[in-house]
Amino acid sequence: MNELTVNGLIESFFDYYKKRTDSYKFLMGFNFNVLAEQCGNIVENSHTNMLMRLLEYRNKYGYVFLEDFISMAGFNIKIEKGDVYFKRESPTESESGKNNGRIDGLIYQKNNFAIIIENKINHAGNQEKQIGRYIDHILEAHIVPDNRVYVVFLTRDGVENPDKDSIKRMKDMGICDEGDDGQIAGPRFFPCSYSQHILNWLKDNIHPMVPQKDIVLNAGIIQYIDYLESLLGCSPNLLKFNNEFKKWFEENVPLSGDTMAKNVSLYKLYNSLSVMDNNDTLKSEAINVLKNLIEAKNDELMDTFLTVTKDFFTSGLMPLMEEYHINHHFTYYYITIRDKKWPRGIDFGWYPLGLKKLSNSNELTFSFKAYGKRVPEIVEQELKIIGFVYSDKSKSYRKTIVVQKGEDIGDGTFLGMSVKLQKQFLEDAYQKYAEPIIKTIIPKI
Repeated sequence: MNELTVNGLIESFFDYYKKRTDSYKFLMGFNFNVLAEQCGNIVENSHTNMLMRLLEYRNKYGYVFLEDFISMAGFNIKIEKGDVYFKRESPTESESGKNNGRIDGLIYQKNNFAIIIENKINHAGNQEKQIGRYIDHILEAHIVPDNRVYVVFLTRDGVENPDKDSIKRMKDMGICDEGDDGQIAGPRFFPCSYSQHILNWLKDNIHPMVPQKDIVLNAGIIQYIDYLESLLGCSPNLLKFNNEFKKWFEENVPLSGDTMAKNVSLYKLYNSLSVMDNNDTLKSEAINVLKNLIEAKNDELMDTFLTVTKDFFTSGLMPLMEEYHINHHFTYYYITIRDKKWPRGIDFGWYPLGLKKLSNSNELTFSFKAYGKRVPEIVEQELKIIGFVYSDKSKSYRKTIVVQKGEDIGDGTFLGMSVKLQKQFLEDAYQKYAEPIIKTIIPKI
């Protein structure tokens, strides 16, 4: 797809969009959102204020919203008896009197935990050593020891990272580690996004917890959910509205060739659209439609991978696990397998699983992680017997094994196999490497 074709497609879509918009106004119904009417584009500080206010919610059972948020983040935090402090736009003046900026959100319980929340929902740029400076402030103020500092990096879509100096500082402290592909993860770092985490958390976890008598709180959460759905391009009405435009792209974008060729075409169009000068509703709408289309195409590729994984661990009379989760974004996939009964900071799975990895490589990497303290020596020996090789990344404990697919199953790539062979490969790998970990190793940690 050359540049002339890309620009022509974009202009053609804009023309089509304008013609069809009016006919959909009545179909979408009348929407009245107080936040949208009064605030328009809400600034990042206001989003932080709303999140912090919700996390402050406390009833006779304790800080139930905060506890649920901590669980979603995977942090090893137990709230002790007593008050938790919630600071917004907290100044970070150093011992020398230098102003090191303001922390968007700071939640702490003295000597127990301190959670730094940095909000980038509106794509604000990273300041130099930003999170590193916030960590310095917490340590200088003697709020908690350095192994009880946690970081939530909150973005709109989950594709942004902190600045490099802050990442290095967090890696040195064991807060996070960095994969070869640049993805940041770790026992005390949560790469949180509104599209993948906050919106679903509000809809599925928080709103159902609110008593009906709390009418204003209920209404506020419903309004904020509606606002976020519109902002992120995923409201029910907007999704109906987008279906026709999604079909237009499918019919007009040349998606000939194999799977990778289709994704290259879609991404070329997406990238060209993203850098266009005009920053209006049409551009935003087209970007959202393309993102949905790309995710839909890639989900088709991963369907067998995800289905077999779920069935293997959670089906049968005596399933290996009660609950597990899978996370992905765009063409970058990682499958984290974790049971809610396990200690926090223990998981294993495939990491990473990008389309290039699935299409071009003759091997996939299966990883076992136990963050923080080293596992017992006897466990390390058992992992070596299974075939895992130890790798130390920023004070976290990781064992990785390269799973060879062999010449007897397809052309050596996962996408090159038939569905039957994909299923066989995954089940064999799980049986050989995952079952021993679940049955014999994790109980000893």
